[in-house]
Amino acid sequence: MEVDPLSILFTLIRISAVILLIIFFMSLWSLFGTETKTNDLERFNVELFENIATSQLTFGKYVFDPDKLDDVTFRDENFPSFVRDCKYKYKFEIEDLKTGDTWTFGERAATEMSILNVYKNTRVYYAGIVRKNAEKNAPFYEDANTAKVTVTVSDTLTGRLSCAIEKAYKSKNTETVHVKECIDTADCIVFKRNVLDEKFACFYKNTAQNDYHWLDCKILPTEIKFIDIIETVNNLKNRGVDVDKPLLLTAYPLKPGVTADCDMLKNNPKDFEPGQNENTGTVQVCVTGLTAK
Repeated sequence: MEVDPLSILFTLIRISAVILLIIFFMSLWSLFGTETKTNDLERFNVELFENIATSQLTFGKYVFDPDKLDDVTFRDENFPSFVRDCKYKYKFEIEDLKTGDTWTFGERAATEMSILNVYKNTRVYYAGIVRKNAEKNAPFYEDANTAKVTVTVSDTLTGRLSCAIEKAYKSKNTETVHVKECIDTADCIVFKRNVLDEKFACFYKNTAQNDYHWLDCKILPTEIKFIDIIETVNNLKNRGVDVDKPLLLTAYPLKPGVTADCDMLKNNPKDFEPGQNENTGTVQVCVTGLTAK
């Protein structure tokens, strides 16, 4: 049987064209997803600035009161609750450009492990800042200094998981989070309340024999109850989970006083969910392979 070289060449060209087309659409989808996420962060960044610039920290719209800013301490655990978000973490830095005074508050993004940081958006705004004159009943805005306001918003794995737990608790429905790899090489996922301040839920790393050091935390209201997540690599492997591939974290709301293992929850989650007239008792998070059903 004679083989036509031109026919083979055209076939190879067609196959190459199809492959290139698939790669193009995959790249386009990836860019679209990233752009959508960036737009979400930018939108939230602007909304956050509008909230803070018209809040009780100001005399009026876009004019900050330094005395009220002084009342907001610089520590992560003390920040205005009226700008809290379930998922995103944020940081404000307000600088009086005339005096050099600065005020910093909010939830900082993770700095120790890049895996915990997913996306970040930083924007700079300008507003006024004026100190009350004791001899006057109201501030004169024409005497205001210029304030530079830097707002950084972060979409972190810590925020995603704590928000999934909060949503599962409140909605009584399961919520999921994707994790691209284990946080720690021995204890794959360790996520629990901070023993020093229970307002925070944190990812931890085992730095020594059961000596856990927190890596990154997110405010999670103390009324949101969840069972500590301590999943070791060996335990996951014994359950058939490929720890070298992405993982799926599923938050299951449970009835008060109910406990269940992850296999039971995975097969019959509705049996353990609180009823319409029941409150959620706690949330249990199960770690499986991303393709697990």
